[in-house]
Amino acid sequence: MQLNERIPILLEPVCSDFNKLQASRFTWKDALYLREWGWSCYPNDQQIVNIMLCAGRLELISKYFFNAEIEIVSWLRPPQYNAAIKGARQSAHIEGAAVDFRIKGAEQYVIRDRLKSELVRLDIRVEQLAQGADWVHFDLRKPENGVRYFKP
Repeated sequence: MQLNERIPILLEPVCSDFNKLQASRFTWKDALYLREWGWSCYPNDQQIVNIMLCAGRLELISKYFFNAEIEIVSWLRPPQYNAAIKGARQSAHIEGAAVDFRIKGAEQYVIRDRLKSELVRLDIRVEQLAQGADWVHFDLRKPENGVRYFKP
């Protein structure tokens, strides 16, 4: 895997041949780069699958917003990095199963609100952040008590 290679789109966790998957618009660098430290981490096999599943969800989200340009804020986080940036102790980012992103030209609270009706279809959860937060967080974790729009 090269950092400039595009991440394959995986919509289901089971796939017979990863080489036949369509490429997303996102690169491995998007998923693996740690901004605060200025270097990239290396994922294990399960994190690779989770990253590919997230790439598929990001492509669907982009289409829902008329192929809007998505900027990645944070994706995979090693536990030490997650702690250093004061992420949640059990963050799905550690598993590569969460993405913080922005849609250029859009207010992020509007994006979070508009995604509410699509959460079941996308099979994701979205974090209900304060109105001033300039990113959207989604993860692949199963909702607790059916709640897909959750508070941190």
